[in-house]
Amino acid sequence: MIISFKHFISNKILDKKLISVFLYIFLLCITAYSENIVFNIKDIIKNSSRDMNSTIISWINDYDLETSKAILDSMVLRKDYYIGDIINNLAYNFSYRNKYKKEYLLRILINSFFYSPESISSLSLRIKINSYAINDLTNKILSFKNNQLRSEILKLIPYTNNIRKYHNLMKESRLLIEKLRYGKISPQLDYEIITFLDTVRKVPNKLLFEPVMEISEYTENKNITKKARFLLKYLIEYKKE
Repeated sequence: MIISFKHFISNKILDKKLISVFLYIFLLCITAYSENIVFNIKDIIKNSSRDMNSTIISWINDYDLETSKAILDSMVLRKDYYIGDIINNLAYNFSYRNKYKKEYLLRILINSFFYSPESISSLSLRIKINSYAINDLTNKILSFKNNQLRSEILKLIPYTNNIRKYHNLMKESRLLIEKLRYGKISPQLDYEIITFLDTVRKVPNKLLFEPVMEISEYTENKNITKKARFLLKYLIEYKKE
């Protein structure tokens, strides 16, 4: 179809207006075909199990970003909650060229699979079944460049059984404080800091008092300052216990 269309254009068989009409119809057909593929894949994934995870990984690697996103958004509907190998593929098996794509898709998967409305009632079970992959993910949080992805990983920490959770939070705090010191401010960084403070509130530890205090001193965001100071008061009481 594409070859024939190019042939008509190159031989000036069609005038410009007719070419525009044909091009519009052609694009509509391509769009409808693409949407149908996405719909079929979503239906397949909904009824799939962990035995199909390797195939799903291949699709994510081969399809375009929009289709890959649709695939990962559909994982939340699956009755088999094991996705550890998919998490690992997105987190560690990438080249320099597709690193940002995979970090984006990993963020989509975590957000949809663990935090969408469909997953709330089964959140603890989803995390338990994928505990090994999640523990590895939280241990390597600083290896990811994307602020939004690190924010999603931070949200998982209170629900894990990872014995290194406080160590990981300390590492994260040092990164955030360093960025604040050097003025690397952005809405994404602010969101990551807020997520960090919310995480500390859920898993308090006296060792985190000083990092929270430094964040309150270095940030220029009034909302973060207010949240950090409230958290400091809570940690003071926590330290007394």
